[in-house]
Amino acid sequence: MLSTAAKKHLWSNLFSSQQEGEAVDVFALLDGASVRQLPDYLEDEDAEHAALVPLTSDEPEEVTRAAYLVRVERDSTVAEWLAADGWGRHWGIFVICPKGTDFDDLLRHLREMAQVRLPDGRIVYFRFYDPRVWRHFCATCDTTQSQHLFSIPATYACESMDGSALQVDRMKNGAVERQTVLLDEFAENQPLPRVTQPD
Repeated sequence: MLSTAAKKHLWSNLFSSQQEGEAVDVFALLDGASVRQLPDYLEDEDAEHAALVPLTSDEPEEVTRAAYLVRVERDSTVAEWLAADGWGRHWGIFVICPKGTDFDDLLRHLREMAQVRLPDGRIVYFRFYDPRVWRHFCATCDTTQSQHLFSIPATYACESMDGSALQVDRMKNGAVERQTVLLDEFAENQPLPRVTQPD
């Protein structure tokens, strides 16, 4: 579990723009297979959300195990829940976009990444939103894949393998750049500078 100071540092970095003074919107792409009763929680909190892949039935197994895109408001109950209960448990990834980004436009973009074609022609679902998958995928994707990932102005972020840091992936000068924001160094009484370093 993150300390109070670490949670403040987490949200300070997620809600900090890439350009000074530019506001951002923060979204989380969450895996229902990892988060128990995810759609019920999001409904109870009246959080803006939608299934990543359109649901084909009302069957509880499909509804509860689907991935969901959710808007995260700073200092909201959802934000506190994600940091307090979800951090380090591979619930999903964050997507940071310029303020005013249309929710449905972002959803469509992410949906395009949810299915991939295998060499034998089969189309399968790609759980790129699992941090254990994302950390490897984003670091090794080819030029075509990275151009698609960042074809909208977005920054992606997730927990590090051991949960001690926030890993941030962005496009810079035509290449994907990964930075690591340490979280575990912050005790309750320490200041919260924005410190990043290459991964």
